[in-house]
Amino acid sequence: INAEYGDGNVGPYWSSASCYHTSNTGANEATISLPGWEAGVKYPITSIVVYNRADSCCDQRIDQATVYVDDQQCGQIKFSEGLTRYSFECNGAEGGQVTLKHNGQYINVCEIEVLVLKEDLPTIPVSKNVALGRPASQSSTGWNGVASRAVDGNTNGQWSGKSCTHSSSRTNNKWGVELAQEEYVKSVVIYNRIDCCSDRIDGAKVWIGNGESWEECGTGTYTGASVISVPCNANGDAIAITNDNDYLTLCEVQVISVEQENPSEEMDEE
Repeated sequence: INAEYGDGNVGPYWSSASCYHTSNTGANEATISLPGWEAGVKYPITSIVVYNRADSCCDQRIDQATVYVDDQQCGQIKFSEGLTRYSFECNGAEGGQVTLKHNGQYINVCEIEVLVLKEDLPTIPVSKNVALGRPASQSSTGWNGVASRAVDGNTNGQWSGKSCTHSSSRTNNKWGVELAQEEYVKSVVIYNRIDCCSDRIDGAKVWIGNGESWEECGTGTYTGASVISVPCNANGDAIAITNDNDYLTLCEVQVISVEQENPSEEMDEE
């Protein structure tokens, strides 16, 4: 959760040091990833509350911003002078991430609350990132964006942070990581570059390997989100990401493994 809009402080003024501010007026978003989302956990969300900045210079910027649960729109803000708290009923929409999106204007938001009924809280499985620090390789390297940057534990999406990979070619790109052993992979989470070029990841394919056999998990679709999760739900000892249409840049790749649940067996009644 972002330190500014998920810190529990609803103070509406910039001087309270608890408001988030995007760096530009392009296609902006502020996302909260709920606990366990990377393992596929979904929450039936009752409502979402957005606290706006109240400084007179900037309070109107929030007008027309939209609220999403995963890819389901939950509401749109209609700015009202003097109102700092905007609440939206989501009626149990299920998702693992909540995002405030705005196009053509800065996002200034001081807090986002996600409300779920206590009795509806899901069980969060024990999960781990089995790619962290593992050997990584890629088909080509450009601008010193070596493959190991994607498994260094740093999710910084800025190129200046020196934690993003970069291929030298625009076609036939492949990045891969070798796992320590065969794992049940629930999902592969990609942290995308955010300072430019974010749409390059669109159409990238995620693969899981087991010995000599490879299976496609799915395709990463760029929707403006800085983090993309691709479900796998398969056993394997290696992960690969390919992109045939543009440079391949990955700022972190997390391979999320959970303990496989044994299917329940029904007992016949005598």
